[in-house]
Amino acid sequence: MYFQVPFSFSPLDKLKKRSLFFKRFFRTKRDTKLQQYLQRADLEITREEYLSICLGGFFLAFISIFVVSSTIFVIIDISKPFLFSVGTSFLFGCFIFFSREAYPRVYDTRKQKDIERSLISALQDMHVQLNSGIPL
Repeated sequence: MYFQVPFSFSPLDKLKKRSLFFKRFFRTKRDTKLQQYLQRADLEITREEYLSICLGGFFLAFISIFVVSSTIFVIIDISKPFLFSVGTSFLFGCFIFFSREAYPRVYDTRKQKDIERSLISALQDMHVQLNSGIPL
């Protein structure tokens, strides 16, 4: 199972380099749940770096969706198109931020379920081998 940050096409190393600007907005904290999930995922990344990747994704999505939605709203002639496009792009940006922020927890849960799924069959195989006389 490979950890891929949601809504991104770049590998984690490039995302870390791109989000150095946003790292200053987060304070260092010890023993947070997010840091534990990142460690369980075997990632060489800190909580602050991962949150800066999430914030960078928020701003990138906000700007790109703002440009596209404002263009569409101007073309279809809606009153106050820029106000609607700010709201739309903020909602999509928040969705991307929270999806990225919650993904380490989801990844950890999936990893645990994969281990639990294969545990029963591995124990059954060990039981059969021990009963047939094969030592551990």
